[in-house]
Amino acid sequence: MDELSIGGYRAKFISALKTAQDADVAASNAVARPAAEAPVDETTVHMDTVAPFASVLLGYAELERVLVEIRQKLVLPTRTNLIAIVRELADRGLVTSDTVEAFNSLRLARNAAAHAQRTITSADAANFNYTARRLLEVFQSAKDSL
Repeated sequence: MDELSIGGYRAKFISALKTAQDADVAASNAVARPAAEAPVDETTVHMDTVAPFASVLLGYAELERVLVEIRQKLVLPTRTNLIAIVRELADRGLVTSDTVEAFNSLRLARNAAAHAQRTITSADAANFNYTARRLLEVFQSAKDSL
């Protein structure tokens, strides 16, 4: 893979992350959820610095874990993909359509990061994980409401 295409994946990552962040802010405004700082743990900060690509994958894995738990609580088929789970939460009024967009954009950013691993910076990872933690709070709250 040449450097140009790797840079293209980073651009896709940045674009998808920006869309996710914008949708997250819109979702916060729609449900009067404060735009407060999402809790940060030291391990994530360290991973953002030493292995930004891995940090992005781990941040997304946390979202996957909670969504799989939600899928089980909703008694959805095992083959139900993550975006379908988030859409089901929206259909039930537990998350907003902006949350669906934020998650889908974060998913696209994670996919782009998988191809741009060498070009993901620690700042990229920190921004990704900030948004992932905020969505994790929303999904955890939705799960608790089921």
